Amino acid sequence: MTNAPVPGDVAEYIGIWADAGLRSFDTMPGWLPWFAIPITSAYTVESLDRVILADAAAGAFTVTLPTAVDRNGQQPITIKRVNSGANAVTIGSTSGTIDGSATVSLASQYSCKTVISDGTNWHIVMSF
Repeated sequence: MTNAPVPGDVAEYIGIWADAGLRSFDTMPGWLPWFAIPITSAYTVESLDRVILADAAAGAFTVTLPTAVDRNGQQPITIKRVNSGANAVTIGSTSGTIDGSATVSLASQYSCKTVISDGTNWHIVMSF
């Protein structure tokens, strides 16, 4: 995951939440910062990732989702292909299926899939 600078107002909230004993953005109801993670090669989605911008200009690669069990009840994950050309971005999972398939492909520039876990499998809830 790419470390991004934390805006001042967000840093203030983080301090308040840390003082209240909250240690993870996932434990904070109703608010979660979404940082776009730019990638250019194979990548495994990390716990706080929400938006992945995949650039496969240099070659096709796979974005691997974590186990569906680990992400049950959490925010959806969006993966968007930003490059033109023939190199596709494939989305796979370490366990479970994605709408019944082992993988799905982002075959064209600006194609996008948003997935959410049901605790067993991944479901595409938005696709373009």
